[in-house]
Amino acid sequence: GSGNGVLVNLNGEIVGFIRRENGSMAMISAISISDLKSLIELLSNGMDVPYLGLYVSTVTKSIADQYDLPQGIYINSVEMDSPAMEANLLSGDVIVEMDGTKINNTEEYRNLLFTYSPGDNVRVVVERLGNDGYTKVSCTAEIGVLE
Repeated sequence: GSGNGVLVNLNGEIVGFIRRENGSMAMISAISISDLKSLIELLSNGMDVPYLGLYVSTVTKSIADQYDLPQGIYINSVEMDSPAMEANLLSGDVIVEMDGTKINNTEEYRNLLFTYSPGDNVRVVVERLGNDGYTKVSCTAEIGVLE
């Protein structure tokens, strides 16, 4: 009923999680255990989990072509009072780069995010839609702690 749950393989092993995006049944995503490996390692070692407060999805080439979007990481939503909100990152922005590293998909985004420590500053370059189409905008966010 909630739209949240686990993915189980034929051997009964948990291989991923399903979650609703922003409380909407229209947007459901699946996350594989391998995508969560870095997070699990941090938590099992008692370390803080780096946090920006973004819900993101990958803009593939076919999606970019179909919807006239830049390729990168589409920001579906920004959590209230998060480091991303303080940095002026907006829903609808497309992340294309973090600290000089090109970002192509959510896995690269997560892996790069987990290399930072809380308190670190990260320069995020996004493509933002304006009156004249998409333009590059640079924002600086201070990495927070997932609580």
